[in-house]
Amino acid sequence: LSYDERLSVLNNDRLELRRLRADLLMCFKIVYNIVDLPFKEFFTFTNLSITRGNSLKLNVPISRINARASFFAVRIISLWNKLSDDVVNSPNISIFTTKINSLDLSLAIIGKSWALTIILSFYISVILAFTRFNYVYGNLSVASECP
Repeated sequence: LSYDERLSVLNNDRLELRRLRADLLMCFKIVYNIVDLPFKEFFTFTNLSITRGNSLKLNVPISRINARASFFAVRIISLWNKLSDDVVNSPNISIFTTKINSLDLSLAIIGKSWALTIILSFYISVILAFTRFNYVYGNLSVASECP
C-alpha cells in the first residue's frame, strides 16, 4: 500500500500535518504558561496594532541563517499569527485542539519546492502559449507595423 492509502485505512493525517498541530499546541502551552518553559526565551509579543489575525500576535525574529529559520520558535510564528482570535483565545487546551483539528492546515505544509514547481510550470505554460501563438499567427512585432 502507498503512504496515502495507509493513511486512509488508519484514518490518520499526514505526518507534516500532525507535526504542525503539535507545534501549534506547544506554542499555545508556552504562550499561556501551561508548560514550564519561559515565554521570553521563545517568543515576544509584537507591538503592532494590526486588526487582522489575533490579539496575541508574536514578533518574528530576524534570522540570517537557515538553521535559525527552521527552529521551532521561528517556524511556527507565521502560522500562529494567521490564526483567528477565536482559536488563539481558547479557554483551555482541549478546545484549542478541537479548533486546530477542524482547520485546514494543508496549505501550510506546502514547501518552497512545491511553490517553485508551481511557478516554473506557470512560466513554462506561458512560454508555450506564446510560442504557439507566434506559430499560428506569425511573428507579430510592433517594429514591423511602424512606417
